[in-house]
Amino acid sequence: MRNYHYEMKWQKLLTPEAVERLCEAYDNAIHGTNADPLLLIPMFILDFLCIHPFRDGNVTQRHLQKAA
Repeated sequence: MRNYHYEMKWQKLLTPEAVERLCEAYDNAIHGTNADPLLLIPMFILDFLCIHPFRDGNVTQRHLQKAA
């Protein structure tokens, strides 16, 4: 059985760095490429929803995982 308490602890520690990297990647994409913002925005939202420090706290992510 997996140790979710241990995983959650690491996720909480890594969340700020992951959000920072996501924002930097979005900024680079929006200003450094000709990519359509209407494609970048939903990609940002999906990536943001995947970065969540709590296993059961993100209902949307849970629904996405069930659908996959």
